[in-house]
Amino acid sequence: MPIRGMYHGPVNSHSLWIFHADGIFGSGDTGCNDARVGFVDGKPSNGKVHSKLARGTVRRTDPGARGRCNWQHNGLSKPGGDMNGTRLRVGIVGTGLVAQVMHLPHLQSLPNLYEIVALCDLSARTAQTLARRYGVPHAFTDIGDMLDTVELDAALILTPYHYPQVMAALSAGVHVFVEKPMCVNVEEATDMVEAARRNGLIGQLGYHKPYDPGYETGAAMVRAMSAVRMATMYVAHGPNEPFLEHYEILRGDDADPDRVAATGRAMRKAQQQAIGEQPEHVARAYGGLLGSGCHQLSIMRGCLGRVEDVLSTEIWNGGRSITATLKFEHGVRCVFTAVFMPDIRLFDETFTACDDGSSTAIRFPSPFLKHAPTMVIRRGMEDGRYVEREITTDYREAFRNELIHFHRSITTGTPPRTPLEHGAEDAATMIAIVRNCPDFVA
Repeated sequence: MPIRGMYHGPVNSHSLWIFHADGIFGSGDTGCNDARVGFVDGKPSNGKVHSKLARGTVRRTDPGARGRCNWQHNGLSKPGGDMNGTRLRVGIVGTGLVAQVMHLPHLQSLPNLYEIVALCDLSARTAQTLARRYGVPHAFTDIGDMLDTVELDAALILTPYHYPQVMAALSAGVHVFVEKPMCVNVEEATDMVEAARRNGLIGQLGYHKPYDPGYETGAAMVRAMSAVRMATMYVAHGPNEPFLEHYEILRGDDADPDRVAATGRAMRKAQQQAIGEQPEHVARAYGGLLGSGCHQLSIMRGCLGRVEDVLSTEIWNGGRSITATLKFEHGVRCVFTAVFMPDIRLFDETFTACDDGSSTAIRFPSPFLKHAPTMVIRRGMEDGRYVEREITTDYREAFRNELIHFHRSITTGTPPRTPLEHGAEDAATMIAIVRNCPDFVA
């Protein structure tokens, strides 16, 4: 089935899962609390234009216009400006699991690149506690208040549902790093892409695997193959919790229940826009693709290029298992299988590609095992003998690398390796995958 709604604009470069809380990859995939502009009928209600920006200003030259904006940049925060060696003032929106385990520690380890100046979360207790722990001067429960009060160069959007926060930050003239899944449907993705481009801002999607040193090594080997004859992308894992036991994670219980409920309504509405009313197992599978399948799509993209078509899909095991055959550029097929196993401490994620005389496999550890290397297994013939090599590139952390890359993109104007356009492409592909299921209700 051809991919519908694919974003065909220029590409810059080569939880709360309310869908189903027990989805294919378990509940709480992101584990993030939320912070947002308010909602009215599922739409952001904060209509303010935020003008503060560190070391420069951004002003809207046509405040009365709706749906079109002209922005003037003055100062060093414009992409391509002279910000090399400059610390970026960053705000964190959503201080749940991924913020506490990954982004806050890594930002703190990069003091020459970033200054954390604000935290924002629906749980005031969590935001304030983490602000004291990390020496952050400001804590908020609303992104609008944060953007009005604090001068920011960039915002990390780490909430379960990202659309309203991303749009608010981009409208304020703030560069954005957004965790996965970037969006729930193609329309949200298109809005984000167009807002970043219209305002001349960097938008980087939080797919960490393309910044993994082992993946970079393996993907280069695959791209160097004379012709890929076979490719598979396989992931099987259990709940995240067994891989999180060695972390202390704050979980606030003081969030406004009305705002939490508003997030749920907005996410359900966005999913309805994407796939409509579906049987429970189909909806659960779509939630699993949003939660984890987007990572596998980013792995495949870096090795094989863009998905051109979804040839077949099977969803079984109550929506906790899915297999799809994808057609990539140059006619290459890849069989993608994802399986959730609720009763085992397991994370097994492997991409394999073969040409006529060799195979390359890229094997990923759990992302929560910091500095565990991604292994590359190379098999082939040498001097008439079968040889198998296991390659460890290094132990640098992919989550940290993507933050270094984000800083570089902002300060030099270099397009990010994982631009927002990739999120738009992946939204269209994930929708096409579930549409190909025989049980999909058109």
